[in-house]
Amino acid sequence: MWVKTHCPQSFDEIVGNPELVQRFATMCKTRYLQHMILCGPPGVGKSRLVQLLIDNLLRSAQDEAVLQFNSVDERSNQIIREKIHQFVPKKVKVSSPKLIVFRQAEQLGEGVQQIMRRLMECHYHHAVFIFICSTLNGMLETLQSRCHIFNFAPVRIEQQVPFLRTVARKEGVQADDDALRLIANLSNGDMRSSLNYLQAACCTLESNEDTPSNTLHVDTVRDVCLFPHYQQIECLFSKLTGTDAPAQPSLANFHACLSIACNLYDQGYCGRDIMMFFSTYLTTVSNTMPKELHLGFVKDVALGHQRLAQGVDSYAQLAGVIAAMYRRVIDSTDKDNV
Repeated sequence: MWVKTHCPQSFDEIVGNPELVQRFATMCKTRYLQHMILCGPPGVGKSRLVQLLIDNLLRSAQDEAVLQFNSVDERSNQIIREKIHQFVPKKVKVSSPKLIVFRQAEQLGEGVQQIMRRLMECHYHHAVFIFICSTLNGMLETLQSRCHIFNFAPVRIEQQVPFLRTVARKEGVQADDDALRLIANLSNGDMRSSLNYLQAACCTLESNEDTPSNTLHVDTVRDVCLFPHYQQIECLFSKLTGTDAPAQPSLANFHACLSIACNLYDQGYCGRDIMMFFSTYLTTVSNTMPKELHLGFVKDVALGHQRLAQGVDSYAQLAGVIAAMYRRVIDSTDKDNV
């Protein structure tokens, strides 16, 4: 797996969030730590930063000076209390505090978090608590107030492309910038997904007899990384916005969009699957579609996905989303003509 092969081995190799990376590098130099919460979407380097912090501070004493909670089964009140009470008093010959790390901390129950609040106050001088989570919604405010919160942002496309180009070069593959930008766009700021997409696309080059050289083109990325019915969704949005013909969007085009969606629905895809198709397509065209119209489409798809997730999964809901997007197209066309 390229995700493990090209995993950052130092702070300088981490892509994205340079200010936060520099803060952690400074912690290693000063050896001054405080309780902290690392919050952000997946694939932005939260866990890797914590691991680099552990490697630089504790080195060979990791087994004795670090207590990590990874499994949901370990998150009962009694197990956590016993493990921490047994871990904190142990004497370890290290110059920095011992570390207690909670991954997926938003899944901790309220009772467990209350225990953490008490333990953090009792063992402040002996251990540092680190919570890794994707959102702060599941974390108690009383716990947040006792921690320094690091908010991680998705990795920008401009930051991903040079790293992906370097990885491809190391693997003996030449990649077009358009192909790398499409991969970065599909990842939604997740470097782990970007590397997985890149590996999947590059692996097809070795078995593709029509490719004269190991060069990754944007068409290969589209064929490998996008969903099977991307062209149908592309056709749907082309008819929806009227870009498939010089004429303005028409009612006939709207009915054609409904027909495409109905065809996907009849093939066995549920409404949420089709909403995911819409969302992925909008991600790929974010740089070419008018910004106001693109944001409106994203809002309509998000609201439709919310209604479908609540259990009302029907073709009527899907048609309602398409109608809402078509209404936005008509409104934007009327504004342009004024």
